[in-house]
Amino acid sequence: MYLTASDLRLGLSCPTKLYYQKNGYTANAEMDGYSRAFSDGSLVLQKIAQILYPQGVAIADGAEALQYLQKQQSATIFASRLRSNYKQAVCNILQKRDSTVQIIAIKARSFDSKEDQELRRTRGITLFRNKRTGEVNGDWRHTIEEVAWQKWILSELLTADPDCGDIHITCALFLPDRHKACNIENFLQQFRCRPAASGSELASVDFVGNVSQLQRQHFLTLVDISAEVEEVLPVLQAKTQPLLQLVSQEELTKPSVPLGKHCRDCEFKAGFKECWGELAAVQPHIFDLYQMGRIASNGEPLVNQLIRQGKVSLYDMPLEELTDTSHSHRQLVQIEYTKKNQEWYSPQLAQLLAKFPYPLHFIDFETARLLIPPTAKLHPNEQVAFQWSCHTIYAPDTDPMHQDWLDTSNPFPNVDFARSLMTHLELPQHRGGTIFTWGTHEASVLRDIQRQMAIYGYHHPPLKHWLEQISRKSALVDMDALTRQHYFHPLMKHRTSLKWVVSAIWTTNSYLHQIPYLKELYREEQGQILSPYATLPKLQLEQCQPAITITDGTGAMLNYLEIMYGATSDRPHICQARRQLLQQYCWMDTLAMVIIWLHWCKLGKISGNRLECPERKSSATCRNNSGPCSPASQKWNCRA
Repeated sequence: MYLTASDLRLGLSCPTKLYYQKNGYTANAEMDGYSRAFSDGSLVLQKIAQILYPQGVAIADGAEALQYLQKQQSATIFASRLRSNYKQAVCNILQKRDSTVQIIAIKARSFDSKEDQELRRTRGITLFRNKRTGEVNGDWRHTIEEVAWQKWILSELLTADPDCGDIHITCALFLPDRHKACNIENFLQQFRCRPAASGSELASVDFVGNVSQLQRQHFLTLVDISAEVEEVLPVLQAKTQPLLQLVSQEELTKPSVPLGKHCRDCEFKAGFKECWGELAAVQPHIFDLYQMGRIASNGEPLVNQLIRQGKVSLYDMPLEELTDTSHSHRQLVQIEYTKKNQEWYSPQLAQLLAKFPYPLHFIDFETARLLIPPTAKLHPNEQVAFQWSCHTIYAPDTDPMHQDWLDTSNPFPNVDFARSLMTHLELPQHRGGTIFTWGTHEASVLRDIQRQMAIYGYHHPPLKHWLEQISRKSALVDMDALTRQHYFHPLMKHRTSLKWVVSAIWTTNSYLHQIPYLKELYREEQGQILSPYATLPKLQLEQCQPAITITDGTGAMLNYLEIMYGATSDRPHICQARRQLLQQYCWMDTLAMVIIWLHWCKLGKISGNRLECPERKSSATCRNNSGPCSPASQKWNCRA
């Protein structure tokens, strides 16, 4: 049994998690390993690095790799798995020059060489160090530690082999450089990422572009981090000794780790129940308290003190300790109204809702931040905006109309995205209204596009002016902020995300199920009313795979990337199915905002809680679009 780099990070967060991992407990993962490497660009980066080192050879076995290094004066090796004393690491690149071996780690993290050079010139430190203390920066520490882990293993292997002689080890990171632009048109579409085949450990990446052009015009920067590695290595060696002792046992012994606030986000559900015993079943749990971790007493989280006393109910939290003016009001509301099992709705919210001018636009964006520039002129880590959805309520007591936009052909559709949204919101019947979002993402995206237009030379004065106006904080109304300040439902617990709020409201208010254009969202399973998101139709992309749907932003991003750059991007019927999944998910996000708006209006006794659209013949059919507009129909006729 070996301690890998991923095990290392898991074990340092909690040794018990490492115990569960090594014993095969099921972990909750946001995405599988392939999807993660595909989405963050790791697979493509590794392929680029291999192209930039054409003399390199792939030798997976660490022992064979060391033998190869011994025989060569100069050598480059890819993806070698090194093992020593219960430790394991995969080195992206090992490069030998005479008596020096350089470990080159390829990381999916953006780096600004200009900023780094300025820091070296003016402060004598690198971008990897804290500007105040000069120590290795916390933002980069995990990355530096992973390379230090590789050096530790390689050092042991070289020391144990008398034939290796006196070899010096240096360390470097190979990073996408934000200061370098891509000079290759449709660059990212020249790669095709494919999941691992059955029985294979590794995914594959094909590059169909011009190799010599890539070698001349790449955007990666090699940065030496030998000094940073030397700094963190002794500390890393000391704090990993307990983890190495754990994996070196013939039979794993469960570590004794005090319970605490860190347990709330444990990836292992069964492990959490095992650690906490009867305390895991307490409802409502203290972990459900809003901003629980910010409550401190005598220099430590108060929740840790309560856990040691066996007090893990939400009602065990001493009310007199809730003194943080930023969060205490909501915490007190949550405790009081959870105990009452009632919704809370501030009187101020009704006053606010009554002041918002019609038409009301509920908008949502889907985006992907691409570490690899998708096409020429762009820099690494640009945000790509590929989809928007908008439900509009024109007047009180009218039905919402829907419009959306989706581009899966242009690798950088941001300007078209913004122009289409401007055109929609600036229609004569739309002007002078209110634009609602959930969170600050939409405002951030619009500011990004405004910046990108200036950097990349997109000349469109009306769009530039519109972006300047709409991206101001006051131009968009954040319904998430309204929720945090003015609304609570016991089923939300500590969360204020759109999906949690709409699910709480939908599953406990039957009047919503009778509204004609919402009826098809009503479904029960085993006596439980499902969240609207759980009713979205599933589509089967391939016969050998189960039907899927999109229920979160991560799934939307992955589907977009698969359409644009995945293994099935050249199969139109699969891409079309993925487009439909994207459309219905984004449609649901903005309809969810409408549902919340309806409920708030009902609670505040404001006209508008029963809506009929003036442009529709009935609650289900639009005059200017001949077909139904519902998820179950799988017909998306109310579209741009």
